[in-house]
Amino acid sequence: MKCPLDWIADDYDVFCLTLAKGLSGRELLLRLSCEEADMFIPEDEESALQFVWEGMENYDTWGAARAGEVGEWAFSLELASTWGSISERLEAASTGTDVISCSAAGPLCYVEYWQNGTCVMRCDMSAPESRAEEGGIDPDRFVGEMQRVGFFAEHACSHRRLGLSLLHEITGVSLGEAQTMLGLTARIPAIHHGPEGLPRGTFGPVPEGAVTVSQVGARRGPRKLNIRPDTHAAIRSTTSPVPHPQARSRTAS
Repeated sequence: MKCPLDWIADDYDVFCLTLAKGLSGRELLLRLSCEEADMFIPEDEESALQFVWEGMENYDTWGAARAGEVGEWAFSLELASTWGSISERLEAASTGTDVISCSAAGPLCYVEYWQNGTCVMRCDMSAPESRAEEGGIDPDRFVGEMQRVGFFAEHACSHRRLGLSLLHEITGVSLGEAQTMLGLTARIPAIHHGPEGLPRGTFGPVPEGAVTVSQVGARRGPRKLNIRPDTHAAIRSTTSPVPHPQARSRTAS
C-alpha cells in the first residue's frame, strides 16, 4: 500500500523528517538548534529551491529545513541533510512531548522515537531485528505498527519507504511536497555546529576523507547559486555517501 510520504524516499537520497507532537513548526526548529534570525518564508518555489541548493553547497556547516504543522504534529523536513536526527537535538526536541524521526543518507536509514528526553526506540532499517541493541528503553513498543507496514516481510519495500511508512502509521501524518515548499524555512546547524559542540580531541565537524553533499554538488551541479530549471532535479539526483550522525557516533565510540 502506497504511503503519502513515499515521495520523500523516492525523490531524495538524503533526507530527515522529524515530527513533534503538540508543537508549532517554529518551536520544533528552535528545539533542533535553528536560530530565530535564520527563519523566513520563501517568496516562491524558486527561492525555496535556491535555499536548499545553498544548504547543499554549505553542507559542512548547515542544511535547509522546512517546517509547519499537520494536525497535532509539527514537522521539520530536510531534503539534503540529516542534522535533525542528532541525538542531542532529538533529546531536546522531545522534552515534554513525543518526537519521531526518519533520516536517510545513501544506504543508511534510521527511525527513532523519543519521549520526554528519552530514546524509546531506535531502529537501523538495515537490521530492524537488532533494534534492542540500539539503546532504546522500549524497542518493541511499535512492533504492531512495524508489522502492519511490512517490516519482517519476505519481500519488504525499501528501507527508506518502510521507515517513512512507520512514521505515517504511528502518527497518521500525511505530507505533500507542495505543502512543504513555502513553509517556514531555516538553516539547521551541521553536526558540532549546534549545542552538542565539537567532540573531544577533534578540530572540525567532518572526518578526514568524508564525502559530503557539498562536494558531490560541486561535481554534479553549478557552483554559482543562480537558479536554473534543472536545480530541483540536481538536488534530487544527489546520491552521496553522506556521513550520517548515527554512523559518526558509532565510529567515535
